[in-house]
Amino acid sequence: MKPGFEGIAFQGISRRAFLISSGAAAVGIAFGSFSKRIFAQLEPFSPNGWVRVGTDNIVTVYAPACEMGQGVMTAMPLLIAEEMDLDWGRVRVEQAPYNPKVFGNPLFGGNMLAGASRTTRGYYEVMRLAGMQARQIMMQSAALKWDVPAGELGTEPNAVVHKASGRKLSYGEIAEFATVPASPPQFTREQLKRPSEFRLIGKDIARIEVPDKVSGQAKYGIDVRLLGMLYGAVLRAPVNGEAPLSVDDSEARKVEGVRQIVRMPYGVGVVADTYPAALKAKKALKVEWTQRSKARAYTSEKLIPEYLQRARNLADKGAVYEAHGDAREAMAKAAKRVTAEYTSLNVTHACMEPINCTARVDGERIEFWAPTQSPFGVFLAAVKAHGFKPENVKINVTLLGGGFGRRAENDYAVDVGFLAKAVPGYPVKLIWTREDDIQFTKPRPLTVQRLEAGLDEQGNLVSFHHRIVGESIYRRFAPPAFQASGGKDLPLCEGAYEPTYAYPNFALEQLLEERGVDVAVWRAVGGGYTKFAIETFIEEVAAAAGKDPVDFRMRLLAKDPRGQAVMREVMARHRLQRHLGDLLRDGRGGVGGPQDRQHQRARDLERGRHRRRLAAEERGEADRVCRRVRAERGEGEAALQGRRAAAVEFPRLPGAAHERGAENHRQGDRHR
Repeated sequence: MKPGFEGIAFQGISRRAFLISSGAAAVGIAFGSFSKRIFAQLEPFSPNGWVRVGTDNIVTVYAPACEMGQGVMTAMPLLIAEEMDLDWGRVRVEQAPYNPKVFGNPLFGGNMLAGASRTTRGYYEVMRLAGMQARQIMMQSAALKWDVPAGELGTEPNAVVHKASGRKLSYGEIAEFATVPASPPQFTREQLKRPSEFRLIGKDIARIEVPDKVSGQAKYGIDVRLLGMLYGAVLRAPVNGEAPLSVDDSEARKVEGVRQIVRMPYGVGVVADTYPAALKAKKALKVEWTQRSKARAYTSEKLIPEYLQRARNLADKGAVYEAHGDAREAMAKAAKRVTAEYTSLNVTHACMEPINCTARVDGERIEFWAPTQSPFGVFLAAVKAHGFKPENVKINVTLLGGGFGRRAENDYAVDVGFLAKAVPGYPVKLIWTREDDIQFTKPRPLTVQRLEAGLDEQGNLVSFHHRIVGESIYRRFAPPAFQASGGKDLPLCEGAYEPTYAYPNFALEQLLEERGVDVAVWRAVGGGYTKFAIETFIEEVAAAAGKDPVDFRMRLLAKDPRGQAVMREVMARHRLQRHLGDLLRDGRGGVGGPQDRQHQRARDLERGRHRRRLAAEERGEADRVCRRVRAERGEGEAALQGRRAAAVEFPRLPGAAHERGAENHRQGDRHR
């Protein structure tokens, strides 16, 4: 596994908190290390920490990672359902509580965090093994009941069967008397089903959260409503890194509904009865700020030339992130050199759901309701920033209206912790305005890249030298990982290290900056700019070598059959598209002529018909999914029709205005 995110768990946290949150023993605990006493307290029956089997034959499976549109609330429980032999129509999925001992991701050091495309890779074996263990425990319980060897039993969806006698017990019936053995069965990956045996994995399974999203019943963090809830807003320093020197809150306290004005290390918070009141009071605050931050000199226009100058200064080697051979020496001996420079700006995440978090403090306890990618980050906010004991922290993860790495941060949890502590006993919902989110977010780093390639007399690549200048992400976000790697910034250089192409001599150098602006992970992080630079640069190098760019790449992929297969598939599709384009142009009297316009109109009409067909099919599929889910929940067709009608009913314009609107809509269709 590549070094990186797994180190985030240990940022200055105490040994006691680490022992409670660490996933070092996650696999052993998840697969049956709980005591019988703990299981006995759970209703319905829990063969292990991942599953609850109800006497009504409904099986609840926990989803360990947040759902932010990537489908893991369906895909991950499906892994358990496959190996446990569950009837998917009788499965209920719940978001896992914060318990990294059970639900931690091995690829994040056993912590609960979603990102870096590690959810499926991290849980794939863990959850399948948990499902296999749960199935075996159900069979062992049935064997004891029937007084037959467990080896004579098998399963079919949601049931244990004894073919020899024709007997059958549903999982729900077994749940009434089942017990967890003193030594729960353990399995290895070699015992898991073969892909050819899959009944659920790899099949077209409808996502379980989509019906509620379609009907408007899905609950995101912004939808949290609690009895007696108050609202919070935070006035932040106008420049990253500044702090309040003095605060005049006299006018803010006059705003009706204001409960508390809260001084913070980095700003001033307001708690009020309503969100508009909180915003009004926030606007009325008068704050004098420090003037010490490096970020005061931060502008793209200033940084790019300075970064370029540093990238060009080859005497400044920065830190060698990865190297093999001697790229500099081979470059000096090359017959031809090609150099290119690339810049990328700071970019923000701009999630559709506004940044928000709700918390309530009751005595020494704190509970969060958070649309977060990182329950562990929220946990750290409670323990490190606010001093709560680990055992007194509860975290409820809601659906996320976009994550993209933004919600892997925990600043919103730190904010709401300050506010909730100021009004104990009351839940407080903090909401960032759109303006605050854009101004105060932690963006992807601004970078400059300098790429240089050396060619021999025959046009063969002999050296590849890649230099990246940018602000460090890991120095702030994951200090232990940053230090353990010797100061390497994995997300900043992502996509450039461990290159797919086989360069004879290669060097990747990172030149880290400290300009006072906090930067963060954003989507694919480094891959967004490094892959663009590398691939466009390879085109230039191939041209300088007088080589076909595809052939040039294929030679660099000589030791990577998978990479070559991808390249061949891409080119095959490209040739097909080009061929179709040639066919469309045949016999039309030239592009832009009358025949061309006629063909264009025909294609536009066909596209419109195709779009309408797709829309109708999607509506039909949504109805089918909703019917199935509603039926499972015991809701009738009338309820479904009522919800559908409510979802599509719009107020009509009065009289002739409505008719004009409809006619304009029809004309618009024709024009499109």
